[in-house]
Amino acid sequence: MEPSCSLATTVLVVDDEFLLRATIADVLWDLGYQVVEADTADTAISIFETGCAIDAVITDLHLPGATSGHDWLQWLARWRPDTPVVLISGSDLAHAEVRDLPSVRRMISKPFDFRAIEQVLMEVLQRPYVEPA
Repeated sequence: MEPSCSLATTVLVVDDEFLLRATIADVLWDLGYQVVEADTADTAISIFETGCAIDAVITDLHLPGATSGHDWLQWLARWRPDTPVVLISGSDLAHAEVRDLPSVRRMISKPFDFRAIEQVLMEVLQRPYVEPA
């Protein structure tokens, strides 16, 4: 979907699995969020560079393309540290891989209950960003 600047809370969903990404997007649309989708880290970075405000990110860690999921999260922590990230991953090692990235506020393990997305997203959007010491 094309980025859309609006007054609604906008969530960027990044996952290379089309069905999972589309289902998360549908759930978020039904909850009243604006949703922008990306299937690679490179596409996600390009979306941020369009200038539209992204209020939160839901992303997988293991993504195809020139930019790895970990590099994408490092880019986000450097250039948009105030944007909360919910990490979704099927890897048991994902938590250890992103431990040093403060923008990753929550992690949801695959497979997950889609109702958990609403609760976790509300939590991270309400939690203020705290600059790491």
